[in-house]
Amino acid sequence: MLYVSNKTQIRVPRVYAIYQEEDFCSRMCTYIVMELVSGFDELRSLDPPGGFGSLRNRPLYDGLFLTDDERPTISGPFQFETEIAEALVLKLQHEDDKFPSERAAYYRHVLPQVLQGDGRPRFTRADLQTKNIMLQPDGGLVILDWQSAGWA
Repeated sequence: MLYVSNKTQIRVPRVYAIYQEEDFCSRMCTYIVMELVSGFDELRSLDPPGGFGSLRNRPLYDGLFLTDDERPTISGPFQFETEIAEALVLKLQHEDDKFPSERAAYYRHVLPQVLQGDGRPRFTRADLQTKNIMLQPDGGLVILDWQSAGWA
């Protein structure tokens, strides 16, 4: 990106830092800290249709909520933020029948506090990756693959 920025008029985000560290599964991950790309504030200012879910009031299409169990209590859509926290616990319990009840109780206590916002869903592009961003000839960016977008 530095080369493109120095040699062309193409707009690229300014990079502040690049580093590597182990993730929670002991895999090395590379992180890039860069300038905020404009446009997401506008997305998040859209008026929500009510509730938390994918477009057209469907379940959330995100790996955190995808499961073979189609109960709305796990995948949504959700009316309140507290239901999202409970869904995360239910999914963990569904996927691991030996999931400790003490851990579930802890998550039920902590997650609503951690995930607490102002109660208003925001339009969100959940799966933003470089492969889903195209650079236009004029330097503008186009974001592709909106299947995981929704109100979260």
